[in-house]
Amino acid sequence: MKKNQIERENIYKSSSARHKNIYPSEVIISWVKNNYGHLSKSATKKIKCLDFGCGWGNNLYFLKKEGFDCYGIDLSETAIKHLYPDFVS
Repeated sequence: MKKNQIERENIYKSSSARHKNIYPSEVIISWVKNNYGHLSKSATKKIKCLDFGCGWGNNLYFLKKEGFDCYGIDLSETAIKHLYPDFVS
């Protein structure tokens, strides 16, 4: 594991709430609403989204709520374990 990857993992393992932001990116919200806001949830279910570096899943939770078929990848095993129960059916 590389040094910066270890540092990132340590951040996710810390209990500090500031690393667990619950809000999605404003850029993601704007882009999704501008491009897909007119679609029904049944239509968005057919659209797959992949979030590289998903972290705590801020954007994934937003996209899931909007009905998209969501997937996330992150180097942090801790972050993935946090997301796993909510995204594996």
